[in-house]
Amino acid sequence: MENNEERKLLDLRVESKAYAIASIKLYQHLTEYALKKEFNLSKQYLISSTRIGDFIRQDNNLEAYYSASSAKYWLELLYNGGYIDDDQANAMLEYCDPLVRILYVISHPEARKDKDTVRTQPAATQVSSSFLAGSSATASGTNPFAQKGGTL
Repeated sequence: MENNEERKLLDLRVESKAYAIASIKLYQHLTEYALKKEFNLSKQYLISSTRIGDFIRQDNNLEAYYSASSAKYWLELLYNGGYIDDDQANAMLEYCDPLVRILYVISHPEARKDKDTVRTQPAATQVSSSFLAGSSATASGTNPFAQKGGTL
């Protein structure tokens, strides 16, 4: 029977692969099927989001964290630029946010209060409200990045 650490690693591998596959589908949509096609930002997003799993497999959790944070940044730019809507952003954030949080704790042991409690990222990684003020919130007035705490 596998131990708890092996199970967590397996879960990270499974989650990062699921996120990579969803990111590939979003990239295909943005470059082939969307009314407003986008190639540059979506390529950067694709690279960052698929590298997460690669770094996890290499047991390089710090680089995986950096890639997850980068993927979230590119996703936010796609949203702010009006290339993806609330539903698309929320779907991708459901994959990305947990990976960012978990990889932060794994790669920054000093962020742990104890073995069972997880602290949040430092304030320096918080997106300012003035940055989000320029976002392209839809007619519903919601901003998925503000709802998710706006952390990068």
